[in-house]
Amino acid sequence: MNGKKIVGMEPRNDHQLQIHMKRYFYPAFAVLLALASSAGAVSIVVDSGRYPTAEAASSAEAEARWLDADPSDDTVCTESFAALELQRYLRRITGREDDFPIVGDQSLPDGELIVIGGPVSNAASRKLADALGVKDQELASLGPEGYRIKTKVLANRTVTLIAGGGRAGTLYGVYDLLHRLGCRWFAPGDSSLKYGSICGTLSACPPACAGLPLPSPQRP
Repeated sequence: MNGKKIVGMEPRNDHQLQIHMKRYFYPAFAVLLALASSAGAVSIVVDSGRYPTAEAASSAEAEARWLDADPSDDTVCTESFAALELQRYLRRITGREDDFPIVGDQSLPDGELIVIGGPVSNAASRKLADALGVKDQELASLGPEGYRIKTKVLANRTVTLIAGGGRAGTLYGVYDLLHRLGCRWFAPGDSSLKYGSICGTLSACPPACAGLPLPSPQRP
């Protein structure tokens, strides 16, 4: 096309495609395994700051000082909202309305975990950062809208971390994971949401995964 390279359109050979597909689908596949095999709750871990609940923190946008030099209150508000969005849609696609409790980041509950936010904003993330292979510098290098989704088996339970270079990146990471699990928004609002049902099975694994040699859960 006029001799110009189109970024993102370069051809991939089969090996490169397999690597790309595994990197893209592995976090979602690992979460599906956790959802299907977990006998207990899958907890969402977030720092709600000075607020008693993530709901209260998420609703406190009028109290956040968005333009000052301290981003901590902004981050609490946005990442609490991200946790609520993840909880809401995981409950819808699994039908498990009483699952996915949102808990604080100071102590880790039993069972599978989804940790929202990186080491700067989440104490649980700081505690697990080395085992998950996540560093502050790496996240910061992604920019405020970049993010990482990492999943590992730690102490015989699946831990998934969704962490951004900034609060917006963490929120985008949550929506990306939901997208990989089959959620699609075709217009603003829930009226346009389309999703498949996981129903406690692995039937929701995207068709593009078929035939790929998916890796075993990563262990430290």
